[in-house]
Amino acid sequence: MNGATERTEAVPGLRVGLVVVDDEAPGDDCVAALAKDALLVTRLSADRAPAMECAAVLVWLPGNVARLALSSAVAWRDRHLAAALLLGCAPRAEPPLGEIALSVGFDDFVAGRGSAREISARLRALARRATPSARPSRHAAVVHGRLALVPEAYEVWVGHRAVTLTARERHALKILLENAGKVVPRVALIDELWGKDELDVSLRAVDNLIHRLRRKIGSDLIVSVRGVGFRLADR
Repeated sequence: MNGATERTEAVPGLRVGLVVVDDEAPGDDCVAALAKDALLVTRLSADRAPAMECAAVLVWLPGNVARLALSSAVAWRDRHLAAALLLGCAPRAEPPLGEIALSVGFDDFVAGRGSAREISARLRALARRATPSARPSRHAAVVHGRLALVPEAYEVWVGHRAVTLTARERHALKILLENAGKVVPRVALIDELWGKDELDVSLRAVDNLIHRLRRKIGSDLIVSVRGVGFRLADR
């Protein structure tokens, strides 16, 4: 039994959506190699919502891709497949592009020529780290729909995907989770997140914080109540 088969058994049935940016598509030999490694590769379109769920999305990018295109790929994932892991691959790019991609929300990135075996290994490593069984059972989680917060372990999950938040973003999410079904006013968020004595914090600061939180967990999971505040979307 070879290593590829062993990895397949560790993460069975891993369906991967392939999104191509600016016609920079992987060769058929690469796709065939991924399929041979038992990855279920399905081509997706960035112009419309996917017809099926995928555990991971592989975005194939040109070497000169702009930061805006990277952010757009993250926003597309957050909007349509919020629980999916996001791996970018730009075979003709320089390594600094990977740093930019990770900073805007990619879960992993291959800048420069990466083999199909490396891409497969990275996808499976991401999936193993994000599998629900990896959640610490010794800590209690606050759960609402596909959102889960493990306060003592400082962990946030959207479906099978682990999300990295700042301390203030995590605190804001905790407040929304503890008030699921209710609207949390902006002024209440200011008091909780910055302190009642902090008079220089504006309502815009709350809006910006929620905007960043939405980008990371999915824009559809937090609902704005105009003129009042925010609440979690219904399950």
